[in-house]
Amino acid sequence: MNRYARRLDVVNRGYAGFTTAFCKHFLKATLVSTLPYGNGRRIGGDHKAGSKRRGPEIRLVTLFLGANDAVVPDKKPRYHVPLDQYSANLREMIDTILTTTQGRARVLLIATPPANPFRWPIPDRSVERSRMYRDAGLKVAEEFRERTVTLDDDGDDRKARENRRRERAVVSLDPWQLFFGSGRDHDDGDVDADRGEKTKQKVDSGDLWSRERCDVLLSDGLHLSGEGSRLLYEGIVDTIEREWGASLGLEAIAPMIPWEHQLDVAHMPEAAFVNARGHQGGRTN
Repeated sequence: MNRYARRLDVVNRGYAGFTTAFCKHFLKATLVSTLPYGNGRRIGGDHKAGSKRRGPEIRLVTLFLGANDAVVPDKKPRYHVPLDQYSANLREMIDTILTTTQGRARVLLIATPPANPFRWPIPDRSVERSRMYRDAGLKVAEEFRERTVTLDDDGDDRKARENRRRERAVVSLDPWQLFFGSGRDHDDGDVDADRGEKTKQKVDSGDLWSRERCDVLLSDGLHLSGEGSRLLYEGIVDTIEREWGASLGLEAIAPMIPWEHQLDVAHMPEAAFVNARGHQGGRTN
């Protein structure tokens, strides 16, 4: 949140224990309640010139769902979402975001993170199931590869307009790559017999997973530890800068309200609403 201080408002909408099957019913209402007056609707402006400035808008939505969907079916049927339905739910949620925001929001789909059934006290998780749901999420994001963000060309130079027109609307982030990298050894390990699991968790050579790393990055075998959260945050920031740097990178967004040392105290309150680049500021989510 501090990264975008005075630039963008970061709004958290986390629902503990929810799955895609639950969240999809709340998503549109959540988006609308965040910006009840519409996404980027033209408001106010210079009456002499007849222009209107664009109001607040949702610039980016992150979706991080799948850990609960991936539970072992006979262990927690209330939460289990079949793999094909999980994919369908993600597609529906992405469509909801793009439609509700008139195609102006970007979607960062964070794939299902790994689980560590050796530490999670309930026998309802497995490495393989987490991997399957991870793969499904990445595949759904790829289906939207050709979708681009709807953007205005107002006030931008030609190079900026060209960069922004190429922005993908939907991008994925793989926590497995963040946590395990591409060259780590793969662990097998014994699983308690009363879990009903195989005595060994075999991980294919292409399915990066490390029990040792999970012990560091997951606080209890399911939820991210402080170090896991740090790595995920860095992955999100890197993805934003790489994919959407022209419009969402820190260099692309001037503070909406100047810093204290920039205030022209002799010309208050007007000076309070001039950002660091000398333009009239406004609120953007």
